[in-house]
Amino acid sequence: MNRLFKRNILLLMLAGVLFGGLIVDASTTPETQFMARVEQQLGQIKTLQVDFEQQRTLKLLKNKAIFTGKIFMEAPGKLAWHVYKPIRYSCIINGDIMTQWDADSNEVTTINAKKIGALQLVIRQLQYWFAGNFTALNSDFESKVMINTQQIEFIPKASTPPARFIKKIIVTLKKDLSYIKKIVIYEEGGDTMTMLFAKTIINKPLPDNVWKIKGI
Repeated sequence: MNRLFKRNILLLMLAGVLFGGLIVDASTTPETQFMARVEQQLGQIKTLQVDFEQQRTLKLLKNKAIFTGKIFMEAPGKLAWHVYKPIRYSCIINGDIMTQWDADSNEVTTINAKKIGALQLVIRQLQYWFAGNFTALNSDFESKVMINTQQIEFIPKASTPPARFIKKIIVTLKKDLSYIKKIVIYEEGGDTMTMLFAKTIINKPLPDNVWKIKGI
């Protein structure tokens, strides 16, 4: 179960790479104006706390694996991911340092991303995503804006690293564009991962214990 969830986190981090690499064109089409509004809204976020439900659907299995918990973000560079059910798992990112803990092993693992170039890139891009920083350039994805449904579809370009794992990602924004309501990742091979976000609280002080790896 833990391996499954940790793989899911890596997939969502790939989504973070995607958002960090979003290029906002200087033209004034309705689509680019929409993206500019999204960037402006998310760029105002300094702290964030949100409940999430992650649904993992495997092509070969009928049942869904469902995980629930909370995500916390504090700019610049701090992110906490706490899973409460059906397992207990925590991932804390502070700058280039990532610390993980799970209840099954009761072991704490700390990784310095500076020693792993790919992980450092993923962490930074994930932080960009939650902070709404879309200025980093990335040519790995094509994007399509669907204004009527307030959705953005991202498709990896052929021969890019994300194309090995991801077929497409569809992001649904809240009506006021203040934050993301839903992310669906369609994987190569037919599996899907859906992230639902609720009870979003923006720019309010965060409890100190959210940065603790155990005893949440």
